[in-house]
Amino acid sequence: MIAALLLALPALQAPTPHGPEPGPRAAQAGLAGFQTVSRIDFGATSNRLTAAYSFPDRARWHFESYAARARSEHQYFYRLGETVRGFDGQPSRELPAAERDAVLRQMELRRAVLFWPDGFEWQASGEQERRAPLFLDSCCHEGALGTLVAELEQGRPRRVEVHDSLGAAQEALEIRSWQELGGRTWPLTLVMSGPQGTFTETVESIETRLHLLEVSFVPPDRRPVPAAGSGPRILARDVIAMTYAAHDLPEGTSWDEALRLAAERHERAGVEAERLGLVLDPVPMFELGPDARPVRLLLRLDAPRTPPPAGHVTLPERPGLFLLLDGPAALQAQVLQHLLEAVPAGARPETPYARIHARKEARVEVVLPLGAGG
Repeated sequence: MIAALLLALPALQAPTPHGPEPGPRAAQAGLAGFQTVSRIDFGATSNRLTAAYSFPDRARWHFESYAARARSEHQYFYRLGETVRGFDGQPSRELPAAERDAVLRQMELRRAVLFWPDGFEWQASGEQERRAPLFLDSCCHEGALGTLVAELEQGRPRRVEVHDSLGAAQEALEIRSWQELGGRTWPLTLVMSGPQGTFTETVESIETRLHLLEVSFVPPDRRPVPAAGSGPRILARDVIAMTYAAHDLPEGTSWDEALRLAAERHERAGVEAERLGLVLDPVPMFELGPDARPVRLLLRLDAPRTPPPAGHVTLPERPGLFLLLDGPAALQAQVLQHLLEAVPAGARPETPYARIHARKEARVEVVLPLGAGG
């Protein structure tokens, strides 16, 4: 009887077919997922790629120029199960089958290289070669998508290439160097080669202690947000990564005084930042208390830095809720309550902040970042 139960155990643990929707989250090698931030160099220009994975079949890629100043210069790809959507500041679009499959192969190639050897069923196909099948459904292994081919060197991949379902080579990642972090070996420098050319990539940071919300894998314009009702319209967006230095404000500081102190601090900090080769974001930014009054001045750099400079903090990308107001006088406790009422199930509201723009229209941008519920 016991033997029969043991023989049946793998079948009982097999994932239940779920169609194109994502499968249940499942840890791999003791981790729920990971997020990397990489610098990609194309000769004279550089991009930043933030790649987040939640096992087995959720992923988000965010490309941005290191010189980006506008949201239109950000490009996202979101994978949720068998669906891949693109978003670049315009209405998001669901990728058609051929384009979707190409992006999925790229995403799975990167996952295989970064998380080697876990997450794929590698089989020996030569003394120094391993192969693993790719599937449209990474959870239940349904729908042939292609094959990964790894060339080994001293037991680790020197190069991993992805082939389509017909066996044609598509792209390859060559691992030039490795790094140790959290008891695992991760790639440090990579070279990508494919139809778009060749570029070098440096992995700047790796985060494994994370639990990403389900909305993290859906474009902002497809995330459910309650109707505005009597309050200002709430927008769902991704809060980009940021690096800042925080300065407490005196209790009871008015908005006029907060803006005056911000201008003084910004001028002094700007000189020091320039000396260090850094640039400050010119838009004043304030952490808000429960009454929506400014409690801390946040001097943000124009781009995130990893690791952050001394005295600074770097926060990763997160989903968030935004709303726009005409001016600081409109910032009241009920505005924050309006945002809190829109927090989706399973999410935890983090500390809200406001950015005070110089332009007359929509001068105040209020942001409520969202974290995973505890």
